[in-house]
Amino acid sequence: GTRNIRAVDPDFPTTGSKLHYTIGRRPFRHESHTEVVAVDAATRRLELTIHSQPAGRFRVVLTVTPRSPQRSLVEMTEHPHDGLLAAMHNPLFDYLIKLRNVETLRRLEQVIQRSAAAPQR
Repeated sequence: GTRNIRAVDPDFPTTGSKLHYTIGRRPFRHESHTEVVAVDAATRRLELTIHSQPAGRFRVVLTVTPRSPQRSLVEMTEHPHDGLLAAMHNPLFDYLIKLRNVETLRRLEQVIQRSAAAPQR
């Protein structure tokens, strides 16, 4: 997973902006980035490309659906776009991606809950 975030473009998450990070551990550590492909505020949709060279790229779509003034449903889909990972794409691979995305969304929920509980300045 992500070890640290190295930089975030100042205009993130506008189309074309990037989030730069390091993934993995030595000797398998790799510097990578995620690029915003599309943002649609009307449908609350964010489309990203994760650059995982030499393995390939992933396409990720996040959608946010308000459920109440205090709650929203966040959905995340991810698929290999090209490269070695696309060639290996199969139901087991989809299951492993789902496990990772469930953990990603769990961590996002924790960040939001901590932020909501923090005193306002």
